[in-house]
Amino acid sequence: MPRRSRRATALLALASAAMIVGLAGAVPPAAARPDDGDAPAARPQWTYRVEVSPDLSRLDIRWCLRNFVPRRAWLADVLTLEAVTFGPSEGGVLVRDPNDPPVLWAQGVDGDACFSYAVDVAKLVEQRAARRIGRALVLRMGGFLLRAGVLPDDLDATIEIVAPDGVGVETPWDAVGPRTWRIDPSSWEFQGWIVLGAFTRRTREIAGCRTDILSFDGTLVCSEPGVDRWLTQAMEADALLFGGRYPRRRLLVGIEPVRPSGDPVPFGSAWSGGGPHAFLQVAGNCKDADFADDWTATHELLHAALPHIKIEDAWCGEGFVTYYQEVLRARAGMQTPQAAWQAIHEGFGRGRRWDGAASVADDSLHMHERHAYFRVYWAGAAIALRLDVEARRASGGRVSLDDAIRALVTHPAAGRRSITGREVVAELANRVPGAGLAELADALLSASAFPDVSATYRDLGLAVTGDRVSLVPATLAAIRDAIMAKPASPVPAPAPAGR
Repeated sequence: MPRRSRRATALLALASAAMIVGLAGAVPPAAARPDDGDAPAARPQWTYRVEVSPDLSRLDIRWCLRNFVPRRAWLADVLTLEAVTFGPSEGGVLVRDPNDPPVLWAQGVDGDACFSYAVDVAKLVEQRAARRIGRALVLRMGGFLLRAGVLPDDLDATIEIVAPDGVGVETPWDAVGPRTWRIDPSSWEFQGWIVLGAFTRRTREIAGCRTDILSFDGTLVCSEPGVDRWLTQAMEADALLFGGRYPRRRLLVGIEPVRPSGDPVPFGSAWSGGGPHAFLQVAGNCKDADFADDWTATHELLHAALPHIKIEDAWCGEGFVTYYQEVLRARAGMQTPQAAWQAIHEGFGRGRRWDGAASVADDSLHMHERHAYFRVYWAGAAIALRLDVEARRASGGRVSLDDAIRALVTHPAAGRRSITGREVVAELANRVPGAGLAELADALLSASAFPDVSATYRDLGLAVTGDRVSLVPATLAAIRDAIMAKPASPVPAPAPAGR
């Protein structure tokens, strides 16, 4: 399976789990569930205390709630409560809903409450809410943190993780004590991971961002300095889009050794829950020099730099990032403009080979069921190219797709909800009134054919002979060259986005 489709398949499984909703007195029928109601005036406070067993097989958790005890609770990223057993409670009890396996109802609550429960890690692994890398455990937040469906905006939630000597703890959350973290609000809306067990960590300042790099058990041919250079190149390339500064205060990156492969970096993933973090698989036979042609780090770490885009709008969230993985590497000098245009052209070819009758938007909505990954990713990249060129043309070069992508960093919804693809297009369209950019995007998304870029190629001077692209004189050759050129005068960098 292609590298990108593997990532998308993983997201499908995670998205399916995250869509489960429901939690709540005597257990009424599911259709009769009450809402959680309004939070009281006093600020709601939740604390979790997690004790980790030495062999990482069990988590013992005490969840204390002040000023807001929801009627319903559940684990967002599992399909059942099979992994959970309950212990003593104070101020009420949690009762399983026999008709809805993930759901718990709070009974006998009159004021504040504390609930104790234990989590069987092996069963989380079975449900794909946890996985092991050597002697480390990578654990989904929604696999062990009970939560409510309706959360007050001012919820103050902290977590203390008590681990035995020799068991490391790493999270994307902000630390507020030696073993205590504040749970970022994005943890409830998006999926995220923590790491427990044996790993090493080193910290690097890259493009103005504190970057914590985790290494796990496994044999790698590449060197630690080689990995650091690879990540630095990728983040500095992404930072060119934001005035030279990577737009996060902190980034967590896990480097996962995998078996030897013809692909030096077989897979990558980026996550928003709790703060930006990513995992990059590195083949055991990958040498330092092999990183030179890699695009995965640039792609995934650009995802980590941006707010979460709605999964159903993969034409934007994945397609636009796919476009920029080539553009930014050209701007950074990691590849030539010619090579970048060639890679984009070859990607369009893969996208066109998809045989289907649905629209681009519909294939994006059902991308995982249809396995339409190449179709959606590269159709989205073609839409990005069309919008970028038209914005530059209509504005005389003053506005580009870059402006819309930069605006996402300070979008008022960032970290609170998913941003839609059409909101991204609107960010661009509002900067070039009368250019018809929203209408162009709608037309391309509603069509079943792969977006037509033939006229764009002609205007830009992208001549195709056989499968090869060459750059020739054309009316918009200056725009073609500007797309791939490093900015002569960097735009002001946005303030680092929260995490």
